[in-house]
Amino acid sequence: MSKEKALICMMLLLCMGSPWCLRNTLNLTDTVTKVDFAIDGTYLAVTSISANAVYVYDTINYFKVFTYVPTSGTVMVARFCRNSSILAVGRSDGQVVLLNGKPPFSSTVLD
Repeated sequence: MSKEKALICMMLLLCMGSPWCLRNTLNLTDTVTKVDFAIDGTYLAVTSISANAVYVYDTINYFKVFTYVPTSGTVMVARFCRNSSILAVGRSDGQVVLLNGKPPFSSTVLD
């Protein structure tokens, strides 16, 4: 392939990819510490230590569907389990909170 054709193909890919990137960007006001995708791709968990919260977003339209703020301790990390049915939130006080199901979650605290 000639250099001109390769350049044209690259420009077309950039033009087609740019709108997708713009539609799939989250603008957050809090500092993001950790990010985890559900394995089925339906949810995105964003952990913010500075806000002491975990935000869960729907990955179709990136709307916030759930916010977890602990009553004690500081949020350190949040991870989805393998089948995306549980969101585990680790806190600074050594506890792990298991949020069962899909948003809105029900919670169980493990010491």
